[in-house]
Amino acid sequence: MSDQTRSTTQHQHPGLPRRLAAMVYDAILLLAVIMICFVPVPLLSETFRESIVGRLILQCYIALILFVFFGWFWTHHGQTLGMRAWRLKVTRHDGRSVSWGAAGKRFILATISFAAFGTGYLLCLFHPTNMTFHDLYSGTKLVLVAKKKSRSGNTPQK
Repeated sequence: MSDQTRSTTQHQHPGLPRRLAAMVYDAILLLAVIMICFVPVPLLSETFRESIVGRLILQCYIALILFVFFGWFWTHHGQTLGMRAWRLKVTRHDGRSVSWGAAGKRFILATISFAAFGTGYLLCLFHPTNMTFHDLYSGTKLVLVAKKKSRSGNTPQK
């Protein structure tokens, strides 16, 4: 395999630093989305908010917000805003667009990967094509999107 082919192949499978950078971008945006979605929460009674059932409902509400955020972006163009900034895209293993079912599976498995102190993400450091736990078992993968060339063809654009 030539150096050029090897370099191209390696860059098609994004590593952990690029994934983490996209996650930081998305976390900032998600913080704003969650803050907006929680505007009506103070209207709920204090007794409800502090009860076990109330807390469970609010946690499910947050999980739903997160799933809708990621699911919508993954099923529409395959990129969150953070992923777009870092030129990442989610596709199925066969290269097709992600369905809501696959997005749900990926979301649940990524949450488990993250909750387990990031061990599911660390797998990409050892996998030959930088796949994480949720990449492998959700039927989806992250790929690096090529830089767009400018009209003159000289300078790549983001």
